[in-house]
Amino acid sequence: MDHPRFGLVGNDRSRAPPDPGGADRPHDRLFNLGRVTMTLEALARSVPLEQQSPCQKTGIRMRQRISPRYFSLSTLLAISFGGLMLLAVGSVLIVSLGGAGRNTGELLADKADLILSSIEQRVRQHLGIVVAQAEYLKTSMDRGQLDIKDARALETALRSALAATPQVTGIGFIRSNLEVVRVERRDGSLITEDWSGQLDIIKLFEDVRAGKAAGWGEPVWSHPFQQTIIPFIVPVHRDGDLLGILVPAIEVTELSRYVAEMSSPVQRAFILHGQDAVLAHPALAGRSPTGAHERPLPLLTEVDDKVLQAIWSAERQPLNLPLRSTDQGHIVPFSADYFIYMYRRVAGFGEKPWIIGAALPGSDAGQEAERLQTMVLTGLGLLLVSVFSAIAVGRRVARPIRDFVRVTEAVRTLEFDKAPVLSRSRIRELDTAGQALNAMVAALRWFELYLPKRLVHRLIAHGQDDLANAYERDVTVMFTDLSGFTRMASRLSPSETAQFLNSHFALVGACVEAEGGTIDKYIGDSLMAFWGAPEEQPDHVERACRAARAIASKIHADNRARLTSGLAPVRVRIGISTGPALVGNIGAPSRMNYTLVGDAVNIAQRLEQVGKDVQDDSDVITLITEGVFTGLPEPGQAVFWARREVRERDGTIGIYRLT
Repeated sequence: MDHPRFGLVGNDRSRAPPDPGGADRPHDRLFNLGRVTMTLEALARSVPLEQQSPCQKTGIRMRQRISPRYFSLSTLLAISFGGLMLLAVGSVLIVSLGGAGRNTGELLADKADLILSSIEQRVRQHLGIVVAQAEYLKTSMDRGQLDIKDARALETALRSALAATPQVTGIGFIRSNLEVVRVERRDGSLITEDWSGQLDIIKLFEDVRAGKAAGWGEPVWSHPFQQTIIPFIVPVHRDGDLLGILVPAIEVTELSRYVAEMSSPVQRAFILHGQDAVLAHPALAGRSPTGAHERPLPLLTEVDDKVLQAIWSAERQPLNLPLRSTDQGHIVPFSADYFIYMYRRVAGFGEKPWIIGAALPGSDAGQEAERLQTMVLTGLGLLLVSVFSAIAVGRRVARPIRDFVRVTEAVRTLEFDKAPVLSRSRIRELDTAGQALNAMVAALRWFELYLPKRLVHRLIAHGQDDLANAYERDVTVMFTDLSGFTRMASRLSPSETAQFLNSHFALVGACVEAEGGTIDKYIGDSLMAFWGAPEEQPDHVERACRAARAIASKIHADNRARLTSGLAPVRVRIGISTGPALVGNIGAPSRMNYTLVGDAVNIAQRLEQVGKDVQDDSDVITLITEGVFTGLPEPGQAVFWARREVRERDGTIGIYRLT
């Protein structure tokens, strides 16, 4: 059944000649020229648009409207494989890195909370003992268990409290009459003084009576201790009356020594009083007491620590970590590294909040972040490798398909010599298809030897119906023949004879095909060619004569080479005739030839024979009919030779010789 996809006849058999055998046998179809070309048409599927039949042109235009753009298979596979790999690996990478990022952020936040909570806890523990001891003495005094008027009992209580709290540098009790009894750790002596003339003590009692001053006080410079202290103010009442104020004091340097114990080379703990004053820092732990009543604490710029000095730098950057609600942090870049500042504000130690914090170098504190960054870079690298590997695999898979396309393109244009030999593939289906194409191309190369390429192109372009039925057409026919070939062949071996003929016909056939002629057949040492069919060629006479002159030129050059090699020259006779002829498929249903039948064919063959009567030593003798002479654009291209009778034709004809 003919397939409409290839623009064939379909089921309408009315125009096809009847099969005498009553059936389409497979081997009949194989050798039927028209149906073989249909098979080639199915293989080729397309030819240039200007050569298409109207039906094919319509189909092509419809396909072009439906699918105006085409994509390379290798590009499509590369994009598909690469996109799938990007989607698969990328999604896993995003999920993994997202989880790792959250875990890393929470880990750093936990680390910051651990550092700050540890510092705060130890500071509160350090100061909490003082608070507990002071509250115990207050309770004893409030209940009358300790008589504040008994100097010896008060001294014993104060010395015991001092011994129990090593972080306290001194403790004193100020009676309501502003008389103070105090004990210093430095020399352990009991000192009794009258502070009624000190304005700050008077103001302190006023604030206590007003309910303002209690608990930890602001850091102050103590003249008795000659250093900055942090007092803990504990009012003592009995029956509503203020008996006095119990004041244990802690040296700031002692607090700095304690903070130094919590620091390390990669972790600098500190306590700020407000944002500008430094309450405790490892650099202050071994420094001699300094200060003044007006400014008891050193400023940030006065501490020998450039990292701490830069804590509030304008170049600070936010710390993107999920810190606890009580914690804060930021990053300050330095020339060689960056530092991470984590801190929290702690109330309850005076009017100004304490800022407890730590500074960590980014090279150490950011190890988790750097590991995450390394993971990100590694993941991106693996993603890129995966995508490029997928692209490479796609291109490698598409490579044999591209070779398939090259083979089919060569088949479509009937240029089988350009078809590559497909290599074996480890993919079974590709290997099977490749070897099948190799076998098909090998068979088509043999097929090409037995059919004129121009004729096959015509059949593919226009289908079988264009040439299946015989029709009359004005054509020009050429016959060539080797003079004295029988005598020449008798001196050659069969293989040498075949080699000589193949070389001769290659030379003559190239001249014919160069002028658009169709080689009909080879008959022994003769060649038959024609112009004007299957394509219409209005200048078919000129083409045939140009081909004859080209043959003469080639034979002449070849003879010079033969004479140089010591071989006998070749003589060729050519007869050219023009006129109407029956053109089409001629033969039995099982074996047909596309050929010419008519008087023009017979006359051309007779003229070639008449050439034997021309007496000269020319390499090529070309005789043409009067009709051919008339069709030449310049009459000087031929000369009249004679009027002669030709075999099997009544009367004489004018014969001209092509110059």
